[in-house]
Amino acid sequence: MTNTGAGREPGHVAALDGVRGLAILMVMWLHSSMGARPPGRPEWVQHLFAFGWMGVDLFFVLSGMLITGILLDTRDQRGYFGSFYARRTLRIFPLYYAALVVMLAVLPWLAGGWMHGSAVPDEGNAWAWAYLLNVKIALSAGRDVVPLYLFPFWSLAVEEQFYLVWPLAVWLLSRRALGWTAGGMIAAALLLRIGLVTRYGPGDAPYVLTVARMDALGVGALVALAARAPGGLARWKPAAPWTALACAAGVSAISVAAGTTGNYTPWMQTLGFLLLAWGFGALLVMVLTAPPSHGVQRVLSARWLRHLGARSYGLYVWHTLVVVGVLGTGLVQRAFSIPAASGLYPFGVAACVMAVSLAAAEVSWLVLEKPFLELKRYAPRPGPVLGPLPQPQAGSAERRMLSTQPLQRS
Repeated sequence: MTNTGAGREPGHVAALDGVRGLAILMVMWLHSSMGARPPGRPEWVQHLFAFGWMGVDLFFVLSGMLITGILLDTRDQRGYFGSFYARRTLRIFPLYYAALVVMLAVLPWLAGGWMHGSAVPDEGNAWAWAYLLNVKIALSAGRDVVPLYLFPFWSLAVEEQFYLVWPLAVWLLSRRALGWTAGGMIAAALLLRIGLVTRYGPGDAPYVLTVARMDALGVGALVALAARAPGGLARWKPAAPWTALACAAGVSAISVAAGTTGNYTPWMQTLGFLLLAWGFGALLVMVLTAPPSHGVQRVLSARWLRHLGARSYGLYVWHTLVVVGVLGTGLVQRAFSIPAASGLYPFGVAACVMAVSLAAAEVSWLVLEKPFLELKRYAPRPGPVLGPLPQPQAGSAERRMLSTQPLQRS
């Protein structure tokens, strides 16, 4: 993780920051349209925004890869567990719990009218403090258990639950056994979702439960394992573009058949989630094996996209609160004179949400995140940090590097 504005850890791949940026951009794109759906809004606008939920799946795959990589590189070192959990605590807890205090205690007391309605559901609020919001949402079979701006915290709960269990698995198992375990996670998640969707229909449980989303985390873990195996990711490089293309085609076919790119259809919640996991895993392989001149490297290394990635945790935590504020205060109508029923209205909302969220994320970074990250020097990562993976033979442009930075969003 980059804990200051300067300094990168050895082996850092700039394009992975761009992957984070792409993921948070997709999520914010989706949530900017939530609540901005008045009668008469063109249907094509809704379809254009609906795919943004896939950014969460990209975060899961990326997190599975990076966290597994960190654990593999340090598991034989003294202080393995203590260092990992101390560093994760410094990264995650300060902003997470500060946001809960602001959202659940301070703003409802101060804000007044613009939060009316969005803050009414509160039976799941207590679950958020224990990183169990995803469980409460699944048990309640609906989204009305927490305020709208708190709902995205379910994915932070998924990752925290993963962090609690996965370090022990990495420490106990051989790399071969860990690979089989990751494969079992992928199969089990698919079978569980099929069972849930068959029995109850598509809903929240297949989407938010950690055990139902293990395939994305497992695919990321397999990428990390492959990167550290003899030959590295070179074995996967030729198939990666075709895998990504095939998975994209499969997800597109599911969306066309369902008439929506949304995530609450039977085929999307079963096969679709699996295809996204493998497709995003293939994208990461492409990023990690492509030379700097490759198109995917150039696009994902764009400075603005990398900056979004560097602030992705703050953006993720604050942006839905900003959405509620933008909609509740009528900022778009006042600033741009765009009627709510206009097809341009959600684009105005998205622009306002992005600008205000970036400002909030910058303040969050400077005031809260960065000071706590600087304390990581008191909990150094044990053992050597992985640098560039073994280089190919002379004359090849392939670059096999794997970042050891943990996911910035959570």
